[in-house]
Amino acid sequence: ILETRASGSTNYRLTDKDRRTLEILQRRERTLVRKLRLEIEARQRSWLLRLKAALRPFTILFGLILFFVSIGIWVSMLLTAIDKIMNSPCGKRCGYILPHTEIFNPVNAIFVSASKFFPLDYALTLILVLDLFVSTVVGISFLGIGFLWVTFFKVRKGRTRPQGLLISTVVLTLTVLAINYALPMIIAPQYGHYGGQLYCSRNPTGTGPADCANHPEFLRPCTEESNTDICTPTVVSTFINRVTLNFPFFGAFAFWAQFAFLGLFLVTALTNLVRTPRGVGIDAAEEEFAEEEEEESLLGESRRRFGAAWNDMRNANEDGDGGVGSRATSPAARDTGVNTTSGSNEA
Repeated sequence: ILETRASGSTNYRLTDKDRRTLEILQRRERTLVRKLRLEIEARQRSWLLRLKAALRPFTILFGLILFFVSIGIWVSMLLTAIDKIMNSPCGKRCGYILPHTEIFNPVNAIFVSASKFFPLDYALTLILVLDLFVSTVVGISFLGIGFLWVTFFKVRKGRTRPQGLLISTVVLTLTVLAINYALPMIIAPQYGHYGGQLYCSRNPTGTGPADCANHPEFLRPCTEESNTDICTPTVVSTFINRVTLNFPFFGAFAFWAQFAFLGLFLVTALTNLVRTPRGVGIDAAEEEFAEEEEEESLLGESRRRFGAAWNDMRNANEDGDGGVGSRATSPAARDTGVNTTSGSNEA
């Protein structure tokens, strides 16, 4: 009715109260249209929901497999860290470099054994790196960008702020850097340094090349103490070892940061085992609708405040122009004796 009055008559002018009422009604109309759209989209996705329900057992099984893989990685990192503390010959002065592993590492043993069946070890390395990287991406999209319990930016499809995207990119870049350090130094140190290389420790004559053709029991895995002419270290391990030797502070910091990661992982894993995850039972469409409705209400409030301020400025200008005009024409009206009010009424 208000829209009809305002558009159908040129003489009718909406008051401030009618204008605010019209804005509220228009916002409610947009809210109802959005609800209808979400309901239609939910019905169209019904086949997808049925497919997800059918694949639910496999999803749970896949989640359990990933959970046990994460536990295996955590145990391997802890064992390697303890091994470096106990058996590193130079300690923090060289960044806790370990010449050879003394404590059994399950992930390292699996990678070294898989290196005998090329390219199985490459496939396992790719799966491990993707697991670490994708886990970080999922964590960012689920938790957002924040510090401790304070959330600064939320990551949503098509509605993420540019600052949030920039910080997410920086976090993912640092994640790649952390993976490049953790994989050859903490998770699988033997495989990360020498892969599946072996050398022969049998040399009965003391001179000439060693021969283990008929004595495979003398084959030993390559270590930092092996002959570099026989055992070739990887490029990434050589680079990291040189950096930690030249900058011991960096090596010590990167090493002890692994304990911080292990502690945080343990706390969050135990917390999520006994606590219902955030967002369970809340439809994503409803959450999106709630956020859009909040944004719409904030925008509507801003528009109302701006409109009120604009009306006050316009009314003040009109009052000022009217006062100046009356003072300018009053002497002439008194001299001519013309009744301007009656003239305007007759016209």
